[in-house]
Order: sequence, then C-alpha cells, then structure tokens
Amino acid sequence: MRKLLAIPLMVLAVAFAPLPASAQPPIEVNFTEIYTGNPADFEFRFAGPNTFLYGPTDHDEFVGDFAGDVTQEFVLLNHPVPEFNFYKGVIEFDGAVLGHEGTLVIKVHGKQEGGTILPSEALWTGQWVIISGTGDLEGLRGQGTLSGPSGVIDFTGTV
Repeated sequence: MRKLLAIPLMVLAVAFAPLPASAQPPIEVNFTEIYTGNPADFEFRFAGPNTFLYGPTDHDEFVGDFAGDVTQEFVLLNHPVPEFNFYKGVIEFDGAVLGHEGTLVIKVHGKQEGGTILPSEALWTGQWVIISGTGDLEGLRGQGTLSGPSGVIDFTGTV
C-alpha cells in the first residue's frame, strides 16, 4: 500500500517542483528618438472641439542603445483641456540593439503635458513595448517609458 501511495506523491512533487530559470536578467537601455518629419505633412481632422492629427509615415532615427532608422505612424488627439491630449502609434525600427541587428515593431502610447501639439515644447510622456522582431532581434522582449519635448524623445526601459 505504501508503494502505491509513493508513486502519486512523487509525480506530484515533480509536477510542482520549481523550474530552473532559463531567461537572462533584464538589461537597462536608454535611447533617443530624433524627429525628422515635416509637420506640414500631418492630416488634420476635427470633431467638435477636438483636433486629430494623423502622422504620416515619418522617417526618424534612434540613437543610443537602440541605433538605427525608425518609421512611425501615429495619431494625436488635441483636446481643449490639455490634460486630455493623447497619442498612440506603431514604430518600425531597423537597426541594432546593443550591437544585435534586426528589425522591431514597437507600440507607443501616452499623453502630452501642455496645451498644444505641434510645434510644441510641451513634454510628452508615455510607455513603449516591443511587439515583435526579426534577425538577431527575433524573440527580444522589452518595455519602458518615454518622455521629452517634441522632436527629441528619450526612451528608457529594459530588454
């Protein structure tokens, strides 16, 4: 009887034993987006007191731990109450992260502190997250925060 009870107990012990960690610890990263788009290329739409700005496919640049070319599409909502100015977008990155080359798709979203969208010295704040990658960056995961004035946005986080 004891032998019959020992087998299920061993199976349970193995099933619930902690697995060894296979991932490396996160690495802190810092990089900056340099905006090179032309504000005249924005598409403006209006809904009541709100202004929506649809950004064209911008060709920007990341410098720092992420270094390379950036293509970005985004939408900005400019509300009469500045606390309600929001944005969201998708960045396609082609370059290197800490020396590893490939491409990434990065989602960004956040808000603007201030009363105007463009041109603006208002502070943009938000979050970013890596959605997918190719080449040496395939399987790379990362996330963090972003902030800065229009034209030069600083990204910090971990990969």
